[in-house]
Amino acid sequence: TILSYVKGFDRSTAWRYLHDAAEGLQHLHDHGIVHGDLKGNNILVSDDIAKLADFGLSIIASREEVPASGDEGALGAFRWKAPECLMGARPTFASDIYSFGMCIIEVLTGKFPWGNSIPDEVVRHNVTQKKLIPARPERFSDAEWDLVTRMCSFDPELRMNAGAVVNWAYYFGNNA
Repeated sequence: TILSYVKGFDRSTAWRYLHDAAEGLQHLHDHGIVHGDLKGNNILVSDDIAKLADFGLSIIASREEVPASGDEGALGAFRWKAPECLMGARPTFASDIYSFGMCIIEVLTGKFPWGNSIPDEVVRHNVTQKKLIPARPERFSDAEWDLVTRMCSFDPELRMNAGAVVNWAYYFGNNA
């Protein structure tokens, strides 16, 4: 996975792999596909390129018959899910962007978003009711944290698109 691969590398290298993954996400979105389960374990590195994996929850964005996850909670991992998905909405391009923001936290800190000790229900409450994202990690620059907060806006309409994420990841990969 990207997490095991970037250990010991400098920050700009981690950003370069995040850039690869962001390009993969943009490719999916450009072809109308929502990944639906982005997390560090689903970003693999092969031949020195990061690639998205595990398309078990992926959907074609235009298909109306795809059901929302309902009240049983979000399929996939809670800590990476957008608020609307935690509340039962179907994954969208915007929810993928939120999840990728959580992946950035995970890759650059080496830790799960929200840490390992907070129960899923507390994460769910923090995200859906308190409208919070994880606390800013100490090593994040102002620009890096600004990117994550824009990707993880509570309002999906305010989140940037995958192309913008690609551009920012490229910038940080060359300027970190």
